Amino acid sequence: MDFLYISLAYKYVMLTLMLAEVNHAVGKLEIPNWQPITFAQVETYNISAPRIRAGGSLDTTNGVFGFGENMLQFMQWPEPNSNLPLRERQKCWSKLESQVDTNGAYQLATGWLTKLDVDISALENKHPVSVMQQFFYPGGDINLPPVLLPRFEVRWGKNPSLPAVWVSVFGPTKTPLFIRQEDGSFIRRPELIKPEAVENLLSITNADFVNWRPMQRSNLVMQSAGNVYQTFFSPDGLPDVKASEHKRIEPVTDSTQMKFPAKKTKTLPAAKRD
Repeated sequence: MDFLYISLAYKYVMLTLMLAEVNHAVGKLEIPNWQPITFAQVETYNISAPRIRAGGSLDTTNGVFGFGENMLQFMQWPEPNSNLPLRERQKCWSKLESQVDTNGAYQLATGWLTKLDVDISALENKHPVSVMQQFFYPGGDINLPPVLLPRFEVRWGKNPSLPAVWVSVFGPTKTPLFIRQEDGSFIRRPELIKPEAVENLLSITNADFVNWRPMQRSNLVMQSAGNVYQTFFSPDGLPDVKASEHKRIEPVTDSTQMKFPAKKTKTLPAAKRD
């Protein structure tokens, strides 16, 4: 058995469900001015070999999203003033007024995790929580008083440098900069792809799948999904997923035909640990 094999059918379904899960999750967070992401905003992606681990990542114009153990575990959005060097960015932030304090940041973080179906009680029974407000030294002189920044880090774990769950909160807008769940065991959401569907997806030859009609592909997605979504966007049009239709997939009844959409991101800098 080839444990590294990824069929085109599996890639197609996984990409479709990853994007659906991202849109579902971010929609639940109710981030201002957020619009659902389509495959036109996907610039790079990665799919893990499912016989090893069902996971992957999407790098989009709106953020970076990572999947591990068959569920969404990582979300990161562009930082305000991300075009500036770190020191200049911090200077800009220091002039902004935060709408929350450390307690408010904790409340926001736990609220977001709850909306993402994270069991907060189980998480805090196992991992102690800490909240830190970031600061910087304007002149780079550590002998001068530090200036507090309106950014807060809420971390669950005995080692704050290696937290099990980590949420970064931007105080002026009360929005997340990233949500990282290194330990996904507290997520109570169903798995992205039904485990029993994996071998079926791997058994479909690439030569056959490229000739499948949109309706066949949409049915395959629905049959393989571990969750229920209102809308899907298909990956038709990506370089290695050849098809003629670039449309939106609407969930269907037996009497309604599913329709299929299209495909372009920018990698965010890795978050700095304090």
